Amino acid sequence: LYWHVSENFADRLAPWLVRRITGNEPVYVSPDPPAVPFLVPGSILGWSIRRGIVWGAGAAFESDLDPLLLCPPSETFRIVATRGPLSAASVRAAGHAPVTFGDPGLLLPRFHAPEIQCTARVGVLSSWVGHMQAQALFGDRFPVVSTLNTVEVVADTIRSWGVVVTDALHGLVAAIAYGKPVVWTTFSDKLVGDGFKFRDFFASLGAPAVV
Repeated sequence: LYWHVSENFADRLAPWLVRRITGNEPVYVSPDPPAVPFLVPGSILGWSIRRGIVWGAGAAFESDLDPLLLCPPSETFRIVATRGPLSAASVRAAGHAPVTFGDPGLLLPRFHAPEIQCTARVGVLSSWVGHMQAQALFGDRFPVVSTLNTVEVVADTIRSWGVVVTDALHGLVAAIAYGKPVVWTTFSDKLVGDGFKFRDFFASLGAPAVV
C-alpha cells in the first residue's frame, strides 16, 4: 500500500481503511519498480505515479491529471476507481477505464460507529495549516480541533458535534459520511491544491463546490 505518511487524519485514513476492510496490516511500499501498490484515499494520484492499482484516490491539482502526461494503463498500473467524476473523466482520456468513483472515506461509518454523546452544537475541524487561524477566529466560541489526530479521534469528534465547520477535504468527507450538517470554509491560503479535490468530491455528490 502506498500512502502519504504523516500524522494527518486524511493520510492515516488509507492504512486504517485497508486494515479494517481486509483484516490485514498494510505494508508501506513506494510506487517504484518492482512494487505494484494499492493507492486508496488521498490526493496522491498524478502524472508522477506510474505503478499501482488506484482505488478512490484523487489529485490536489487539476493539472496533475493532464491526460497527455498521465501514465496509460498497463500490467503494473490501473485506475479502477477515482475520488469523483472529474478525475474519472481525466483518467479515461488517458486510456484508463475506472468502473466507479467515490472517496473511500465515505466508508468510515461501516467500520467505526460507537455511541457518542453530543458535546457541542457547532465544532470546527481545521486542517493543520489553518489551525492557528481557526483558533484565532473561533476558539473563544466553539471547540477547534486539528486534523493532526488519529482516525478514531477525528471521527468521534465530528460525531460529537451538531454542525461541523471545516476547511479539510476529509473533514467534509467524514462529516457527510456520518450524516452531519457541514460548512466548508477556508482558514489559510497555504492549503495544498487549486481546489480541484474539493470540486471533484462535491461533483461525486452531485453538489456544487461553494465555499
